[in-house]
Amino acid sequence: MVQTVAARAAPSYVWQRIGLMPSLMLGAAMLALAAVSASAAFANALARRSPEAAAQIWPANGFASASAASAILAEANAGRDGVSELIASEAVRGLARRAITAEPAAVQGVRNLALFHQANGETVRAAALMRLAVRLSARDTAANMWLVDAHLRGGDIDRTLALIDATLRTDTSAGALLLPRLALVLEQPGAGEVMLRLLQDDPPWGHDYWSAVIEAGNAPVQAADLRSSLHRQGARLAPGHDARLIEQLVESRNFAAAFALYNEARGGAAQFPPIDWKLAGGSGLAVSRSPDGSIRVSALAGSAGVVAQRLVALPRGRSTLRVDSDAASGNLTARITCARLQGAKTIALDVPISGDTQVNFDQATNCRYAWLTLSLEPASAQVDRSFTIGSYSLRAAEDGA
Repeated sequence: MVQTVAARAAPSYVWQRIGLMPSLMLGAAMLALAAVSASAAFANALARRSPEAAAQIWPANGFASASAASAILAEANAGRDGVSELIASEAVRGLARRAITAEPAAVQGVRNLALFHQANGETVRAAALMRLAVRLSARDTAANMWLVDAHLRGGDIDRTLALIDATLRTDTSAGALLLPRLALVLEQPGAGEVMLRLLQDDPPWGHDYWSAVIEAGNAPVQAADLRSSLHRQGARLAPGHDARLIEQLVESRNFAAAFALYNEARGGAAQFPPIDWKLAGGSGLAVSRSPDGSIRVSALAGSAGVVAQRLVALPRGRSTLRVDSDAASGNLTARITCARLQGAKTIALDVPISGDTQVNFDQATNCRYAWLTLSLEPASAQVDRSFTIGSYSLRAAEDGA
């Protein structure tokens, strides 16, 4: 009987133990997972405040280790003593490798390891790691910036611009860093052709790019050539950028480039001073432009000075200047002075304007571009005046004129 009971009791005891083991195993696993989760969560939180301490917490936290390495790099970039030693230190390599081992997709760890190899003169390995970082995350602006600078230093314009284009399309916040660099690229030989291929598709960053080009102001002639090519292809371009670029070209005395861009861009209704009239004004003097292109002038007694000015291409030989205005005699003068020689009187012509005035003159100098200035004369400043300048023209004189 005892044997029978024993025989029957044994299976019950065994099954109790067998049923308990999975529970114990599951409970232990849950406790371990909870511990790991709590530790990882604590490490992630601590990584934001003290990355060095977070990197020491078990289990290994790749992002915390990457943050710890970044903290060392930030200290180096802050201008502390021994910058190269800090970046090239074994601490950076150790933390970066630990980050990659724990989190193979931790872009920050890959990037930090690349910077370590760069600091140790291993530029090929550094470049390979930076390319890996970009493959892991196309939005990693720091890695993209590193590669952009590397390609730019190597003179590889095609790869530089392709990478910048891809980065700007995936990360709009990168524009503040990349667009100024992209603007400087125009100085490089052959950059205009590559930029033409990028811009003719009207990329979303195109408008901001032109703002950066004009802000940089380092290559106005190349920028004008590029915009002229885009105009010929029918690209949609903001007239305001054309106007600002034309001003830069005139200020830098690149008159031929300014007129070339003007001729391509003036198909619309926009005005482009100073090739179109640049209106002046001052105390007691108001100058405005009407929709029909005429200039309206109102002047209080005692006021005088420049009313309007524009840059003109001056043909060689005999020319005809015509200005149509209802200004009373003695009020308005048209003056032509050479622009290329900063106003030196290689050519100087003063023409009193009254009604429809036309004058022929000979241009036998090498002055190709000139300033045409309309001025209000001091002699007429005793009374208030208002008048309109209806039209003007400057052209080669007809035969026999």
